[in-house]
Amino acid sequence: MRRIIAEHPLFIWVILIVLMGCAKKPNREITGINTQSNTINGTAKIRFFNSAGEISNEQSHVVKLDSFVRTDIPVAMVLPTEAGGYVLVAEFTPENGTPVISRRFLKIGHTSAYSFYHLNPFKQ
Repeated sequence: MRRIIAEHPLFIWVILIVLMGCAKKPNREITGINTQSNTINGTAKIRFFNSAGEISNEQSHVVKLDSFVRTDIPVAMVLPTEAGGYVLVAEFTPENGTPVISRRFLKIGHTSAYSFYHLNPFKQ
């Protein structure tokens, strides 16, 4: 079962992405913080979901999180070109572990109304 970040006792996985306008490839970072006393290896998936729940962009990164240290991972993603509401999801899956999900809601472009996909982190 997937857990949302607020309920996960071992990790804090935060997306620190501020997207200004609709630049083609915003260079930002995702940040992982390991609160355990040992190094954790895993995979981080970053995805954009449009309001219909379709993935418009996705990438994966192999990540090594040292203990009690903030780890910044540079990310460059092409923003969606269609105006609307998007959910930016970062999912960190440690080796032999449970995924930790962090999400941010983004308004891309100008439209009269923004709707966002409801991501259920507990659904497999």
